[in-house]
Amino acid sequence: MTEAADRSAPPAPGRVGSPARSADRAPADWGLPMPTTYKEERLDVTTESDDERRKAIRDAVEKCAETVNRGMLSLLAVALFCLLTTFGGADRSLVASDASIRLPFAEVPISFVGFLVVAPLLLIVLTVYLHVFYGYWRELDTIRLAQGLSETYPTLFGIDRKIAHLLTAFIFYWLTPLVIAAIAWKALARYEWGLSLILLTLFVTVGLVMLQAVRLGP
Repeated sequence: MTEAADRSAPPAPGRVGSPARSADRAPADWGLPMPTTYKEERLDVTTESDDERRKAIRDAVEKCAETVNRGMLSLLAVALFCLLTTFGGADRSLVASDASIRLPFAEVPISFVGFLVVAPLLLIVLTVYLHVFYGYWRELDTIRLAQGLSETYPTLFGIDRKIAHLLTAFIFYWLTPLVIAAIAWKALARYEWGLSLILLTLFVTVGLVMLQAVRLGP
């Protein structure tokens, strides 16, 4: 009777093979070997996802920095070209109704009125293009720093040095107004030309100073 009762009694809770074990308990609690996939695979997927996200952020920062760098060099080249063209002609030759100047290097004469329209417009377009991508680069670089990524594309505007900051501020915010002001000074040979460019210089200067103040603010 005792042996029959023992065989008919249910196994004690916690014993291997006990039907009383909970279905939501982990296999390790059942006394069985833990599968080698479930948790490890989840960790691998998470790590891989983080690595891909970090790589995508790094690539985006580098590509945007390259675009800003090309825009900055293009602005410098156009500004130098405009200055050489502006100071390449004599003031007295601009008083004539058919005033013209010669392009540097090419020695091709062009209408000074046409130059007064094209040069400031080209400078403004390049400046807007530069600042659009520079603002986007700043956002991406903030995300990069938040992710703890120290690697970055080496650029003048990305170097944390005082001289780099001064050069960046000059090229990004003051180069275009100064070049347009130089063109306006040259255009004062004809009052109606010079006055329009002076007003344009003030408008561009105020806009860039406000943008610089916003970016330097808290």
